[in-house]
Amino acid sequence: MNLPYDCRGYVTTNADGDYTVVLNARMSYDMNVQTYVHELKHIHYDDFRDGNVGDIEKGTM
Repeated sequence: MNLPYDCRGYVTTNADGDYTVVLNARMSYDMNVQTYVHELKHIHYDDFRDGNVGDIEKGTM
């Protein structure tokens, strides 16, 4: 998906409890691999319970 250049990707929780990772098609393959691993960390650490995205990003970058 073509996202704004300042957004490499994101992950969302689906209604069934699964996750969808969205990557920015404007980024290189290598950047998308890095972003995918980053988003998997959000899933692993169950970051969806926390409310402050800025604090979450500081902890997983």
